[in-house]
Amino acid sequence: MTVLGQIKIEDIEPKAARAFKAVGKIGTIETREVNGGYTQVAVPLTYDLGGSNRTFVARFNLKQEWLTPQYKAKVRSGNVPENEATQYQINVEGLLRGLFTGAGVSAGTMDFAQLSGKTIGFGTRTRKNDPSRLDIASFFTPRANATARH
Repeated sequence: MTVLGQIKIEDIEPKAARAFKAVGKIGTIETREVNGGYTQVAVPLTYDLGGSNRTFVARFNLKQEWLTPQYKAKVRSGNVPENEATQYQINVEGLLRGLFTGAGVSAGTMDFAQLSGKTIGFGTRTRKNDPSRLDIASFFTPRANATARH
């Protein structure tokens, strides 16, 4: 006999996540190979919300070929399928570049190790296919005395 036998899981609406902006400290960034030739970048961001420390892990995917000047030229000339060009623009020109510039690194080689411990602003958005979860939307240079805003 089960106490929970009267309701199905799909009958319970998931709690919608609320997007927010915050300023946090970057932890140790991890990368791992995932399907389709992508490398997943996981950026742990520790921030304060109402006196308690929280961590949001920003994840985005990169392809090694995207990180070359030749690929950028292919995107600019239209020699890349539109959906991949959009992925490149979001993940490289938006998130990857924003991660480094938001943390105050605007020149030199991109090395994730140099970001650990730096302060950065970040914004989230609800996931399109699962509104109960959040994805990274952007990184930015924080203003002085900025805090988390829900």
